[in-house]
Amino acid sequence: WSAAALSSDGTKLVTVSRYDFIYTSADAGSSWIVRYPDTSLSPNRKWRSVASSSDGSRLAGAVSGGYIYTSSSSGATWDRQDSAGKRDWYTVASSADGTKLAATSIGGYIYTSADSGSTWTERIGVGSRNWRVITSSADGSKLAAVVNNGYIYTSADSGTTWVEQTSAGLRSWQSVASSADGSRLVASVIGGYVYTSSDYGATWTERSAVSSSGRISVASSADGSRLVAATAAGYIYVSSDYGLTWAERAGVGARDWWGIAMSADGSKVMASAY
Repeated sequence: WSAAALSSDGTKLVTVSRYDFIYTSADAGSSWIVRYPDTSLSPNRKWRSVASSSDGSRLAGAVSGGYIYTSSSSGATWDRQDSAGKRDWYTVASSADGTKLAATSIGGYIYTSADSGSTWTERIGVGSRNWRVITSSADGSKLAAVVNNGYIYTSADSGTTWVEQTSAGLRSWQSVASSADGSRLVASVIGGYVYTSSDYGATWTERSAVSSSGRISVASSADGSRLVAATAAGYIYVSSDYGLTWAERAGVGARDWWGIAMSADGSKVMASAY
């Protein structure tokens, strides 16, 4: 498993298998349906990322060395979005209504769509970089993206212009998540710590209570007060005070956690182990 996403109420789930297919659940994970977006290849695709609208009806999946696929039927049917191109996609993020999408490509550019993935704009102004995770506010206007061996970048105009946020430092950034309004961000460093911001990424606070020798994936509730971090070959950690303190959730075991997602109120969490 390589990625996970939830509807805002946590009842509709979607996850991708790295060398297999997309799976969806409409009952909070009790049962699952395998989805076949494109059966022309076997195994299906090297899925890297998945995103969901707030109601779970609109989904987007990104393939490493392939295309971006979208669904407007909770995963029942899919469209391959050729206009975005065949690239080494890393992540895709969605606005709450699923109309605005943003995606990152490794060693390439950031791409945005305002029509549910039908057409895409290449954001060359922010540069070609080793992009990792990108996150979006609920309305899709505010974006934040992290670079491996680089900086954190933010946009307040749906990706048209970008600000290089150097206060967090040049690091091996891995993951980033946003509150619904985009004001609160949480980001993580490969082989490092978790960092939080309450001013749209202008300043950052190191949260050394969570650390890992490998990846750390993060997710946030809609108001940014509840956070979750999943570590590689380690445990899951949760915070209910905007990242000030963290509690280790060892009950689920130490695993190679990869994907993590949280419902809007922070009460439901989905984690996938690689």
